Amino acid sequence: MHGTWSVLVLSCAPVIVSLIVACVLFRFADKDASGLSLLTSVAGVTIAISVVAVMPYDVWQALAGGAGFPDSFLQSTWAATYWTTALLSYLLCPILMEFEASGDFTVAARLRTSIRRNAVFYVSYAVILSCLLVFLIIRGEVQGDVQSWCIAASNAWGLFVLTVLMGFGLVAVPRHFWSLADPSALLQELYVSAVVKDEIRLSRLFELQDTVAQARSELAAHVELEEDSPGLHMQRLAFAKLCQVADRCEMLHRELSGSRIPSPLFGTRTEKAEERHHASAGHGELERTTGNVPLHPPPSLARFAHLHRLLKAAALEARRASRCFDSHVERCIFFEDLQQGDHTAAARLLGMRHLAPAFCPRTRSALARLRRSLLTFWLCHLRGRALLGLGWASCLLSAVVVLGQMTLFADGWHLSMLSLLFRRDYGPWITQAFCLVPLAYVTYTAYFSIFRLKVSGWYGLSPKIWQCKLQCKRKSGSPSGQDRDWCSQINGARSIGVSSTGLSRSGLAANQSVVSSDSGAYQGISVGEYQSKNYLKDLKAFSDSFIAPMNIVCECMNQVDPSLLDALKMTQNQAHELITSAQMVTWKLSATACNSLELLPTLLWAAKGHGDEKDVISPISEVHTSMATTRKDAQTVRTSYIELLNQVRYMGQCTQVTLDQVVILHLPVPCEDESGNLETSPKLAPDPTEHQKISEKCLELALMHLDGLCMLLEDCSDFWLMLHSAELQLRKIEKEAQALCEKLPVDNGQGGGALLQTFCEKVRDFCKECAKGIPNLILIHFSF
Repeated sequence: MHGTWSVLVLSCAPVIVSLIVACVLFRFADKDASGLSLLTSVAGVTIAISVVAVMPYDVWQALAGGAGFPDSFLQSTWAATYWTTALLSYLLCPILMEFEASGDFTVAARLRTSIRRNAVFYVSYAVILSCLLVFLIIRGEVQGDVQSWCIAASNAWGLFVLTVLMGFGLVAVPRHFWSLADPSALLQELYVSAVVKDEIRLSRLFELQDTVAQARSELAAHVELEEDSPGLHMQRLAFAKLCQVADRCEMLHRELSGSRIPSPLFGTRTEKAEERHHASAGHGELERTTGNVPLHPPPSLARFAHLHRLLKAAALEARRASRCFDSHVERCIFFEDLQQGDHTAAARLLGMRHLAPAFCPRTRSALARLRRSLLTFWLCHLRGRALLGLGWASCLLSAVVVLGQMTLFADGWHLSMLSLLFRRDYGPWITQAFCLVPLAYVTYTAYFSIFRLKVSGWYGLSPKIWQCKLQCKRKSGSPSGQDRDWCSQINGARSIGVSSTGLSRSGLAANQSVVSSDSGAYQGISVGEYQSKNYLKDLKAFSDSFIAPMNIVCECMNQVDPSLLDALKMTQNQAHELITSAQMVTWKLSATACNSLELLPTLLWAAKGHGDEKDVISPISEVHTSMATTRKDAQTVRTSYIELLNQVRYMGQCTQVTLDQVVILHLPVPCEDESGNLETSPKLAPDPTEHQKISEKCLELALMHLDGLCMLLEDCSDFWLMLHSAELQLRKIEKEAQALCEKLPVDNGQGGGALLQTFCEKVRDFCKECAKGIPNLILIHFSF
């Protein structure tokens, strides 16, 4: 009986668990994830859950007297589970993690890099195990076979990790259930953490942008690899792969940042090709005429692999941070609906992912309505009570586990109440249930701690953001049928849109924003008007193009919403501070360039072998300090520019919400149709009053100008491109100056003179460009 039951349970249960785990992990898997990574994750989670499922069966079999078979199928299952876990934990997973993170371009090279990076891990383990083995041999306590020792060591390490994790989880799990039952208290914590997550998201996007710019600079330096060069076959393949990855990272950056147009920092493919062609021609002409040392080292597979690795890591972190922020905002919206008592909206938010298309639309509609009704009933009547009950039950289980842990190593007595459940056999089902409940709770607390603590950033799941296409029409009096989506703030968020057919609740993705044709034709904010050669004149033209529409928006808001007017005044002050800071940074950049040019003769004299190291330390340190200070100021201006863009977008969203409220107040009460959408007929609405007509016209005019301001900020002018390019060059010169200060390579015999000569050429080219492009400081006045 035991043998048949054992074979049936231990063979069928892992298969069922693996199928369930595969379906769940597929929801969290990225579309670019390899099949081997997904399969390894499924195997690891399946083994972890199978251990929890097999343990109660093992306990029941021991209590029932079925532990006297040394070659039983259960013991073989435990042995297979242990060695499979050891293989995954100590060999396959570490090597696969480094293999996926490697930037090499062939499988063999990626495998070698992975093994080399894990060598420290394996050597450390070998040294620790050797020391432990020597210690036990000296004490004469070496007994048993290798498998027994491995299992004992694994159990000891598992108990230690489990104790550490449960120290957090046994307290955090009851508090988590109680906080879920009180949305108002939980919202305060979510609002605080939302700021932190947004800062992390923006930081990751900046890092991705800088990494792509660094890769583009390297690719532009080796554009000759696009041609057939003898002996550089692998370099050409690596160059092509790096170009492809850089393009994908640019697309990812635009997708995550919500930009509907190509980033001006990257450009289009045609512009990139033209820039590479001109850069190559200019670079060759420079070498032919002057004979200077090339500014970039020769193409290297190691350099390309390093950039490839940086791009992959930056893209992964940016995608992860954006998804975490989006899911966090969804949680905030869900708990806001619960706090306000709008359980129908909360149920719709939970049921955003519709059922698969069915053959019968009526059946699908009926199932959707039934699901929303059940979710609404659960949220309205059962959820709070159930979470409070789970909180008290988990608190009781935590107390029982802690009492048992307190006397775990006592010899004569104990306080564990769980041991009372296993004094005798209560049958297969009851005995396994007695064991499964505390074991499942302990496992849940451990995994709860892992995913909440996110040790070293290794753990954390964020679901895919399923985007749905939607055709959203503005009200019949709108200037255009395709306006910027001011309603939705996150991917997949539910938003209210007013259409000619009435009020409808729909899922609109924030990144699917469209430019209005009327707004795009607004003559006061034409991007091409202020493309000038002089950067400060360009900045002044940018300031004038920003001030005029912002004043019109303020006049409109003064007649409609005074609270939004105060926010617009703050946005104006923010723009004023940005342009003032930009002028100061431009002046500092020009001054830094002139001072650095004055120091070049000293450095060139040292590069030719004259002088000593003391004569080189002071000028290089001065160049490094001035470049670092100016680079930090330019980075601050870039951050302020992005904050201003986000503020203008936020004001557009607030204006759109205000316009929707004005329209909704004069529409009849909406009703739900067969597909579950809320609709109302504008034919039954009363005629709008004069005040409503004026408010709608003012808000629509404000929206048009805010859309133009977003276009102005998103399509950066020459000045902001120059400033960002200068920031990137300053960072490179700063790093090279720091390296020269540490090495002081002035000995021509060791190649130091060539490195110093190359550094001087970079500083000379950069400073000449900055000094001649910024003649005088132009004071820009504001008339807000």
